[in-house]
Amino acid sequence: MNLVYICSGISSVFDSQVLALLRNYVENDIFDEVILLFGYRNNIEKKRLSQKQLGKIKVVYFKTFPNYPFYNLLLRKKLYNAIRSLNHDFTNYFFHIRGEIMSYFFKQVIHKMNIQTNQLLTDIRGAGIQEIEEFANLGVAKKRLKLRNYRRSFTALKLDSKISVVSDSLKRLLSSLKMPSQNIAVNHCLVNELFRYDSESREDIRKNFRINKDEILLIFSSGGTANWQNNEIIISLANKGIKVLNLSQKEIQHKNIINKFVSYQDVYKYLSAADCAFIWRDKSIVNEVASPVKFSEYMACGLPVVHNGTVDLITNITEEGVDGMLIESISDIEVQTIKRFLLNSDRQKISAKGLGFFEINKIVLSYKQIYAEFRNS
Repeated sequence: MNLVYICSGISSVFDSQVLALLRNYVENDIFDEVILLFGYRNNIEKKRLSQKQLGKIKVVYFKTFPNYPFYNLLLRKKLYNAIRSLNHDFTNYFFHIRGEIMSYFFKQVIHKMNIQTNQLLTDIRGAGIQEIEEFANLGVAKKRLKLRNYRRSFTALKLDSKISVVSDSLKRLLSSLKMPSQNIAVNHCLVNELFRYDSESREDIRKNFRINKDEILLIFSSGGTANWQNNEIIISLANKGIKVLNLSQKEIQHKNIINKFVSYQDVYKYLSAADCAFIWRDKSIVNEVASPVKFSEYMACGLPVVHNGTVDLITNITEEGVDGMLIESISDIEVQTIKRFLLNSDRQKISAKGLGFFEINKIVLSYKQIYAEFRNS
């Protein structure tokens, strides 16, 4: 069997969630052929992908456009040409589509091309409609236009035989929208083999940052700058004398904040250097149903997590006072509070627990089971 994986753009989690998955498929000979049907927004994005280590992953490019209805025809045309260029009989192919919008257009195009298949998996990564409604910095008219395609895509999803989502809460949300729950599988955001606790990196990095053995280093890590990330809230921690490693693109100037943004391949080293992780998000359905990639990475590296209970996955997986500390108000966080919390933490146990939920081979096995169901249906 073969796989065509369809996605659009290089997001902040592209390497960790898309490339890591496809490389695993190739390295373990899970498919005879793996094709990445990649929608690029501009030539810079196309060049960025070409510079990555793709190995035996075959890439077919197509141009994408902003998510407004007046671009729909153009996008379908570009997608049509990309699929036609493959010149394949798709009888022995699975189609794995990242995102409900791309799934909506892809299904329209293959229908026009008379490609008959039920081996199609739509992979939904979050609450897209609510994200636009609550967090998009757009006027009312533009929001309505963007939402039009999303609403159409959700209507089309009701006909899918299988959907993958990143959390149980997102599954419940889709079920409440009249999508059959038996057709929805849960696959959290994955971590690859890099993400393990590394004591040698811990020692080197803490020495470089001049962090004493008795000092607490809290880490805030983010690959993007989305409005729900709440980067600036770490200032409140720094004002309390807590050392914070801000591992994100958004620098924040403070004497107790260390700003550092590193390549994906080096992130685990800095997670190993920290003592505790911090996730603080607004109360919103977008966050409630999320599977934060950084949470998966924190757990895999054995980091206990301070959070405010707005992400269901974090609240449900962490054990209060052991690998998770739920604090409703930022004013309740103090250095001594964190030190007492860390007395009960065991990085090896936390890592083993995290890998049990998020390790890449577990997620791959789950996807393989879905593909097998397609074959047997």
